Amino acid sequence: MATFHSGLMGPEDVRDSDLGAKLVCEFDELLLMPGRYRLNAGLSCKGELEDHVEGVAFLDVEQGQLRGRPVTFGKYGHVSMPHRWRLPE
Repeated sequence: MATFHSGLMGPEDVRDSDLGAKLVCEFDELLLMPGRYRLNAGLSCKGELEDHVEGVAFLDVEQGQLRGRPVTFGKYGHVSMPHRWRLPE
């Protein structure tokens, strides 16, 4: 559903010598619908896949809100996106 690539630098990325050998990926909002998700991890060097682990961790997303809008489990879609409606009166 998503790929995070540490080698493609962006303007908000930082280098932190206090991290040692640890990598941290941060994001402000988790846009997944409620449910259980599997995380896979891969390690590449110079374009070559060095290691890949399927199901390295599992994540349970509970029902909540996204910018004040309830996000509930449905049978369609795996992500919720910020949006707004314009409806007639």
